[in-house]
Amino acid sequence: MDSLLGRSINEYRVVEHLGEGGMGEVYRAVHARLGRAVALKVLKHMDSDRAALDRFLNEARIQAALSHPNIAVLYELSETDGCPCIIMEFVDGKTVSELIQTAGRFSTQEALRIFSRIVGALSYIHERGIIHRDIKPNNVKVDAGGEVKLLDFGISKASFSENLTRQGAFIGTEQYLAPEQLEGKPATVQSDIWALGALLYEMTTGKAAFEAPSWGELYKKITDVAYEPASFVVSSIPERLEVIIGRCLKKNPAHRYPTARALLEDVEELAGSSDEVSGKPSILKGFMAIPLLKKYWVVLPVLLLVAAGAGFIAWTGPGPVPVATTTTGFEPSPPGAASLVSSEPDSPKGATAAAPHCTISIGVFNSGRARLYLGPEGERTGPYEVPYSFSVAVGSSVHYLLKLPGYQDKEGSFNVEKDQVFTFTLCRRGEFCARQNW
Repeated sequence: MDSLLGRSINEYRVVEHLGEGGMGEVYRAVHARLGRAVALKVLKHMDSDRAALDRFLNEARIQAALSHPNIAVLYELSETDGCPCIIMEFVDGKTVSELIQTAGRFSTQEALRIFSRIVGALSYIHERGIIHRDIKPNNVKVDAGGEVKLLDFGISKASFSENLTRQGAFIGTEQYLAPEQLEGKPATVQSDIWALGALLYEMTTGKAAFEAPSWGELYKKITDVAYEPASFVVSSIPERLEVIIGRCLKKNPAHRYPTARALLEDVEELAGSSDEVSGKPSILKGFMAIPLLKKYWVVLPVLLLVAAGAGFIAWTGPGPVPVATTTTGFEPSPPGAASLVSSEPDSPKGATAAAPHCTISIGVFNSGRARLYLGPEGERTGPYEVPYSFSVAVGSSVHYLLKLPGYQDKEGSFNVEKDQVFTFTLCRRGEFCARQNW
């Protein structure tokens, strides 16, 4: 198709070429009488790509049915030179992707402000039976006044949409697709919530949650939910923000937020807490979504004090003393499944509190219920389900062994000098994995 610059479509004069995508060219046009600027999206290669036409018309039908302050308005569907074109609201701003590339990551406060608008828009469309299926930084624009707009409904799915995806295939941008989508299963509300988690991660860290040099490695990272915790990238990220990201990025869709509205409630609550948004440091930073531990965090010190008074925490010697553990791994268990105070054997007779103690936390990036054993062979205790935290005397040497079915064992030791978090990536059996520690 020749350039449309200088031409008129209906009452809109085309004044600027903005770019092009896989389906069409995008221009800025101005209404001759009203002076209103619009974005004009024109389909290209219509004759050779029937699927592109279906998606183009699908975008127009879906977007025409929506009215939300954070969704770009569709004005009309027209035609030029036999090709369909969408005339819609012009958002004079930059995409989230462009903002990250030029200015780096967003501050936590600004990320939550923008993200809450996106989640609100998603909640709106989900309640109308629409799944976006392509949430990513390039599809969110922020204008000069800070207003946020969700764009591109070309592959969205509504009750009235045709089936745009072949059975067993997937559609969308790979880095932001949920594991079930990569496996060819239909996208759901929870698939959009996964993409929201990946988006929030990228906004607050400045890097994608899942990156790899090849498609095969990217597939493994996403299906294994193997990503570097956000606070490992940016230490000031609040723990509750990491919990929100972690819940969005659960491998099992049933363990993610049930609705975008539920996610929005947590985001708005965190945004309203100035202390938490400031990102105060904690030894548990870096752990991904430990909901039961967070839920009972206020009660935990009381339980520990009671246990200490009863003589269950006193300990001497170099061995670790468990003080708090969950049975959640990275997938939440049913309520009541977590034991907040470990039921380890009593301390040796005559033991007394000795050197100062530190809290050590051990976890893995991999999905699945990894098991942790402590102590050298012949003296090991466990298994404990990770993430797992325990107290140990300063100067002690801790020997650990991590096991997960289908993965190579990870074994090693370290000396305790301070409160510390250790998170490991386990390698699949038969594969070489150079980067196992973070």
